[in-house]
Amino acid sequence: ALISTHSFGQITFEHGTLEEALAKAKQAKKPLFVDVYATWCGPCKQMAATSFIDPEVTTYYNANFISLKLDGEKNDGPDVMQKYGISAYPTLLYFNAKGDLVGKVVGSLQAKQLLSKGKEILSPEGNPVFTANKTYLKSKKKQDDLKAYVKVLAENEHDSLAKYAAEYYQKYPERRPKA
Repeated sequence: ALISTHSFGQITFEHGTLEEALAKAKQAKKPLFVDVYATWCGPCKQMAATSFIDPEVTTYYNANFISLKLDGEKNDGPDVMQKYGISAYPTLLYFNAKGDLVGKVVGSLQAKQLLSKGKEILSPEGNPVFTANKTYLKSKKKQDDLKAYVKVLAENEHDSLAKYAAEYYQKYPERRPKA
């Protein structure tokens, strides 16, 4: 069963399985924010001591998300790590209210970055990657279209960068950087 940790001035985190949290998010019609951490992880502790207690972040996340703190090494943590290709702590996952993964951040974020990511998840139209993806999918997918999309992915350090960069260099090997 999910247990909520309520503490003044911090993100209210559920402690349970991903499946339980997804069900609660679906019932609440809210997106789910998941902090995948390890007890020994320094950057995880740093986020807990700074970003997760920032007043603006706390207010925004508690109002707009169901949040889950998930130990990547216990209970369903190893299964979640494998399913979502997680290999570093902390990794932050964002699911929409339907349970679809809509965002993944590897590494810690400062409070302003965390707040920005949360707002981006709730309003993807303002996200440059979202806009570039829409443009690319509607394009004829020529070299310049793919190049422009890869550029936006690189500028935003998006987790799809490797996939589309590999596609670009596979289709246009003459553009591959010299080693």
